[in-house]
Amino acid sequence: MKNAYPSGKKAGIWILVFMWTFVSILTFALVTEAFTRSFRPDELQHLHLARAIAHGMVPYIDFFEHHLPLHYAFLIPLYYHFGDSIHYFLSARCLFLGLVLLNGFLIWRLIRPRMSVLWQPVVLLTYGMSSVTFEKGLEIRPDNIMVTIVLASVFLLCGNSVHWNEWSRMGAGMLLGAALFTSVKAVFPVSVICLITMIIHRRRLKELMILTMGLVLVIIAGLTITARYGFLYAMIQSNYLENGRWIYRFSWRVMADSLLMDDSILIVIWGIGIGRIIWDWTRRCEHQKTSVACCRSDGGELACVPPMLVFTCLFICMVIFIVWVIPNPYLHNYLIIALTGAVLGIDGLSRWSVLTKGRIMVWAPLGVAMLVFVSGMDHFPASPVIRWKDQMDVIFKVHRLAGPNGTVLDDWTGRGALCQPASFFPFLHIEIIRQYRPRIQEELVRVLNQAPPKVIVARSVTLEGFFKIQESVNSQYEYLPDDGIWVYMGSPGMNADLRRRPPQKLGNVTIVLAQN
Repeated sequence: MKNAYPSGKKAGIWILVFMWTFVSILTFALVTEAFTRSFRPDELQHLHLARAIAHGMVPYIDFFEHHLPLHYAFLIPLYYHFGDSIHYFLSARCLFLGLVLLNGFLIWRLIRPRMSVLWQPVVLLTYGMSSVTFEKGLEIRPDNIMVTIVLASVFLLCGNSVHWNEWSRMGAGMLLGAALFTSVKAVFPVSVICLITMIIHRRRLKELMILTMGLVLVIIAGLTITARYGFLYAMIQSNYLENGRWIYRFSWRVMADSLLMDDSILIVIWGIGIGRIIWDWTRRCEHQKTSVACCRSDGGELACVPPMLVFTCLFICMVIFIVWVIPNPYLHNYLIIALTGAVLGIDGLSRWSVLTKGRIMVWAPLGVAMLVFVSGMDHFPASPVIRWKDQMDVIFKVHRLAGPNGTVLDDWTGRGALCQPASFFPFLHIEIIRQYRPRIQEELVRVLNQAPPKVIVARSVTLEGFFKIQESVNSQYEYLPDDGIWVYMGSPGMNADLRRRPPQKLGNVTIVLAQN
């Protein structure tokens, strides 16, 4: 079935050009934002640890890590190629921009046979204009790799039935297995997709065996590689045993309130559209049959999994996961919800807009596209000014101060991204501090007493309450109070107030000041 709603072809070409122009502007804004936005601490953390692995350090053994390791396979080759240069950072950002664009392409390919040509660009606008996609989709983090891998597996499972052969089944299974090594959160969408596939193809054991074979092969390969390098048990303990016992927790309502403020129009669209889809599926109406018919083979059986069924189940699963399971539902945990919500919401709206005679109201997709575009314009960069320049100046200055073999003690500023970590804890944000405070204190005392790093970059909030560390620091370093900020921070050139203050050099230790 080439188009589920053939009457959409009768729309004027100028309307399609108008809406695809919106998509082009959105793409340009995403590219501009990717290459001008400053790097967040999470991004610098992943780049820092990828560099450490490239220099021979073993994750979970030589340094603390609570993310699964597959995303480093994407970052380490970039470091091997570009080394300690600005191109390392920009190439990583370019890679994750490419993942967002690939997501858009896969979404378009999935909805193309099932949705009017007028509504297809509206889906892409709704996905790209979300604050979740614009803010977190471009960031260097394993969640984005996980989302792309999961979406690619859905594409192989739910694509055109003519091309859904053994290789695509095997590929889908391998992608689902790879997703399990990108993020712990992948367990939920992978389980949903496998369960749906088992139900749909419960009478086609061959297809299920091929899918399972691909999944199991990748899992065995991943476990074998991690065991070969000696961090299999440490990886399981850090990710699956300790990640679920966070002391620092907050309610999903915190991020939900933020989404309601930033994406109120999109959330209304999600609600209306998904409500219509649930209505259709419960009443087994003609639109539900049309959606499933795209996946039927000549024999009448389902040759592929209905994509709207998968998207609906993924949406519901991730909402349940965020509300009842995850202790810290940060904005990046909503990535799959933003993607599936865009598809389901616009698909439902397209059904509401169909007249009794089957003609599509031309103004409906155009009006929704304009509403989505205008409501999301505040996410666009105000000007194409490079915002990472000062940040990179500080990172490279710390790199020069530390020297080629020097280590850096950095809490969570990211200024030591191009240096080897001095401590087992290369990053210390609030969750890590509250979870491992005794171990952190012991480790930092050991580092400061036995192997003082050449550069220390930290915030006052990180070391508050670590009295043993304060004693150790006072015995070795000069105390430099600055508006209530503890000793260590910053670097000349970090901000206007501190440019006049040179680094304090005490032996082989350089204390660098920075903002709180």
